[in-house]
Amino acid sequence: MKRKIVALWAISCLAVSSAKAQFYTVSDNVCRYKVKKVEEKFLLPANQPVDSIQVNLLQQETDSMDSKQKQWISSYPSITYPLKSIKVTSPYGYRRDPFTGKLSWHNGLDLRAKNEPTYAMMDGIVEKVGYDNRSGYYVILKHGNYRVSYCHLSSIVVGRGENVYSGTIVGVTGSSGRSTGGHLHLTCKKDGKSINPAILF
Repeated sequence: MKRKIVALWAISCLAVSSAKAQFYTVSDNVCRYKVKKVEEKFLLPANQPVDSIQVNLLQQETDSMDSKQKQWISSYPSITYPLKSIKVTSPYGYRRDPFTGKLSWHNGLDLRAKNEPTYAMMDGIVEKVGYDNRSGYYVILKHGNYRVSYCHLSSIVVGRGENVYSGTIVGVTGSSGRSTGGHLHLTCKKDGKSINPAILF
């Protein structure tokens, strides 16, 4: 009987001391680590043990996802070709005038094209559309301190003041104005000074 009483007394003492131990292990210290949000697809199932290899693999996956996203953003085109394919038929600079045969200044770049859609090369605004005897039907787009003219068009599909984005169709190539055949004549000005449009390619 004495043994049973001693055993019960010992058990009750242990229960009290363990309760005290549990109570005193609660800490009011502030959190000393940062919580990082993890994508749901990277969370492990409940009750699955985690080792350092799994943690490293998860970190590598999230790192590679970040680098892929950065690569995609950096490769996103901010400049588009004005035509689907580029073939220069007459460069920027001095050349023989096709009408007079004399050496004269060519202020733009002629690209081979036959009734093809013409694309805005950058985001911008349509500054002017019109027709004159030299340029034929033309569109002038303003891109910050750059102005790009698309000349000798057969038709124009944008209006003055309209916002355009890289790749927006602005017209269709043709041979209007002073032209010997179907092509796209591109001119470019930066801060009001004529420059070679080829730098945009």
